[in-house]
Amino acid sequence: MNEPRRPPCRHLLWAETALVLACALLSLAFYARLPAAFPSPDDEAALRQRLSELARPGDAILLAPHWAERARLFGLAAPVLNLSRHATDADLAGFARLFVLSFDELPRADRDATFDLLERAGFVATGSPETFGALSLTHFVPTAPREVLFRATDALSRPQTRASAVNARGQRLACRRAAHGLLCQDHPRRSRLSAETREIHFKPYRCLTFAPLGSRPLALDFSDVPHGQSLDLVAGPIGQAHLRRTHHAPLTLSATIDGDKVGQWQWRPGDSAEKRATIDMSHLGKGPHTLHFEVTGDDRRHVDFCFEAEVRR
Repeated sequence: MNEPRRPPCRHLLWAETALVLACALLSLAFYARLPAAFPSPDDEAALRQRLSELARPGDAILLAPHWAERARLFGLAAPVLNLSRHATDADLAGFARLFVLSFDELPRADRDATFDLLERAGFVATGSPETFGALSLTHFVPTAPREVLFRATDALSRPQTRASAVNARGQRLACRRAAHGLLCQDHPRRSRLSAETREIHFKPYRCLTFAPLGSRPLALDFSDVPHGQSLDLVAGPIGQAHLRRTHHAPLTLSATIDGDKVGQWQWRPGDSAEKRATIDMSHLGKGPHTLHFEVTGDDRRHVDFCFEAEVRR
């Protein structure tokens, strides 16, 4: 025989109701305080003005918390990094200086954890945070900076910098000077070489930007490059198109110093991450040196390429 169903305990019903009401009140309190946690237009304007005074090429802004992407809308004078919580030393080493932009009133904001991350990566704060209403800005510099003797993006405008490409008839033609860079093969949309800030795998880089010209290599030559301890490279495809897994040929970058090949790197379809390399130059002569780079790819991809090379003391 089935036992009669017992009615639910009245105390349990009251406890469940109280729990639901408490969650609702907490949610309302959370959303009620959000407007005060966001910066005002005056806060944004003051921050924008301050960064326009401080920022220089090679600087970047690190967000705290990392998901505060609203900062990209502020029109700031330096690129905003989105490195999640897993920024590596290599991610940060390419920047001359870093500004930590903190939304201190937002949930899960942890400025101190970001400071600890930078200190472990070899950066030190130059002073106390500057406050702009709900925002704060802290300036960090490397503790042991290595002097940059040569940077490809800076050298693009030099007369000694040459670029060339092979046309459909197999002839290698020099790229000509154009506004803001070089123009190759009379295809302005697909082969303009310029220095821009672009993103590789959601990370902004100041780099030489261009579109590979298929299997015909696009070559870059830098002469009168000063001698240093190392040649540091970072490169990769720009944007989301490269994430498509197709059967196109891989993107390929090769590097040569004084006629000797020192490395080659490939990005297969679906590989969107940046690649880095540090090439020892200490055993070479005192210089000056000649750097030669070649990039090939599949021109059906419609993928631009981002590339930077630095010689450091």
